[in-house]
Amino acid sequence: MRRLERQNAELQRSHARLQCIVDTASNGIVTADQDGIILTVNRAAARMFGYAEAELLGRSVNVLMFDADRLHHDGWIKAYLATGHSSVMGSSRDLVGRRKDGSGFPLNLALGEFVAEGQRYFTAVLQDVGDRKRAEEAARTRAEQLAAIFRQTTVGFVQADIAGRIFWVNDRFCQLLGRSRATLEGCLLANLVDELDWPEAEGMFVHCVETGADFVAEQRFVLPDGGRLWARSHASRLCDAGGRATGILAAIVDITDRKHAELEMHERLELEGRLARIADAVPGVICSYRLRSDGTILMPFASPAVREVLGLEPADVGQDAGCFFGRIHPDDVVEVRASMAEAAAGPNPWRDAFRYRHPNEGERWLEGHFLPQRQDDGSLLWHGFLMDVTDRKATERQARENQRQYERLLKLEVASQTIAAIAHELNQPLSAAASYADAALRFLQAGNPKPAKLVHALEQGVQQIGRAGQVVHELFQFIRAGEILTEPLDVNGIVREVIGRLREDGHLGGFATLMELADDLRPVSANRLHVEKVLINLIRNGVEAMRDAGLSSGAIVVTVQTSCSGDCAQVTVRDSGPGLEPEASRRIFKPFFTTKPEGLGMGLVLSRALIEAHGGELWAELTEEPGATFHLTLPFAQDP
Repeated sequence: MRRLERQNAELQRSHARLQCIVDTASNGIVTADQDGIILTVNRAAARMFGYAEAELLGRSVNVLMFDADRLHHDGWIKAYLATGHSSVMGSSRDLVGRRKDGSGFPLNLALGEFVAEGQRYFTAVLQDVGDRKRAEEAARTRAEQLAAIFRQTTVGFVQADIAGRIFWVNDRFCQLLGRSRATLEGCLLANLVDELDWPEAEGMFVHCVETGADFVAEQRFVLPDGGRLWARSHASRLCDAGGRATGILAAIVDITDRKHAELEMHERLELEGRLARIADAVPGVICSYRLRSDGTILMPFASPAVREVLGLEPADVGQDAGCFFGRIHPDDVVEVRASMAEAAAGPNPWRDAFRYRHPNEGERWLEGHFLPQRQDDGSLLWHGFLMDVTDRKATERQARENQRQYERLLKLEVASQTIAAIAHELNQPLSAAASYADAALRFLQAGNPKPAKLVHALEQGVQQIGRAGQVVHELFQFIRAGEILTEPLDVNGIVREVIGRLREDGHLGGFATLMELADDLRPVSANRLHVEKVLINLIRNGVEAMRDAGLSSGAIVVTVQTSCSGDCAQVTVRDSGPGLEPEASRRIFKPFFTTKPEGLGMGLVLSRALIEAHGGELWAELTEEPGATFHLTLPFAQDP
């Protein structure tokens, strides 16, 4: 009797320990009979489904499932009881659990079975895998984002093995180096980097592979045309699962423009330094000026060089410098006064360049440099100098003209390479088509003794012509694949900036410009650089047409207004030249058609392509009035 009591006590203790273990388990544990009735449930399972433990006892396990899983569960129970075979017994699977409030959550189910007193019982171990699923989804999203970054980034990426041989590049790297992926992959880095820069780059490469230390370097890459691309490389070592170095991953950023800007800035600083060192020995106007509260300006001091540079006497500007401002070019005087007022509001140093109508030497370019000094009465006294920079401005204009000529030559090279590529791609299918057509012609001339061969020749000819058409189609798809980044822009502001830039560069010559800008014009959705390029091309075309016609005067009129449909802005550029011939107007937007001796015939073609890529239109209008008229439209930006 005592032995039975001890056994019962021990059994109760074992049951208590087991129940404690089950209740403290982080996974849910549910036991059900072969009819699917819940017999036991631990606390984790009850919490997981939002029930109290007692609420689940005696209920069907179907209460924890959605309808779709209930049907599968009932069918599985019947099949298992009938056959004793199951693909899920002893394994785990993911499914959706149903909480008490009707919401679902992802869980992992591991199913086991035991038999007691001839009855089958099933034990399910449940794990809420919501965190895992979210982590997997986040990892998948990050992977997709990373892949998109590699595809769309403006940074070139390249992977090379420890010998410096490239085995992967992204599209941007191909674009930067002007080579195809097939050409680059398998190529040695040493064959791409300028020979003067490679020794240093190679040393950093080896050090990175051996030590794992990242490196940043600037070097020049050799382009197919022999040019050089300045790039900044950020490189890190790649390792396999065992930690062994397998190569490097480098991010390549184009810094060519920055290098050129640094060079230009360096040259400009050197120039300014030289000018400063010889300022005392050259006829520059050293002076002071004061801005009165009423907006007038006086120069209490001006060096004797004012006579040569400004054509004025020091006494003339001592009490009132209005005569000086009266000789500033009308197109510049408003900007000069505005920049002075802006500098005074800081106060900040004032520096500006403007055109000045010298009484003896005609129009000259002057540049002023002044520093503010606050006086005891709170006013500002500016000290600095005015210098004649006419020759420097002419040099800058010539440099910009040289750059324009370089860009023209570059465009010509691109056009040449494009034509060669198209001819190469079309040559094979067109040659094959011609051969098949010739064979068919011979069959026909011979009385067509072999109809099957005639049909074959014609079919093959059609197929080859189709291949040629596909080549053209794929080329256009590639050209149009780029995405244009747009932003809300003020068209009136862009027109002012373009005309101001052309006037400063001297491209307007002696021709006048008239702007008829609409008030309260809504912003358009466009790319600033693209719109500026199109406007510059249209205005310069008009100026060149008037100049080539021998005109010494005339005007370029730029009109901005809302289109007739009201859904876009319309810009009209009209010159006073000889206008367009009817035949020229029909072909003016055709590639390589030009009326200029040195023209490429691509300016208007590219301009129309840029405008149409924005969803707008560009066209020429034939009018009875003198001159050529071009219209373009840009869609208004959508309200946020």
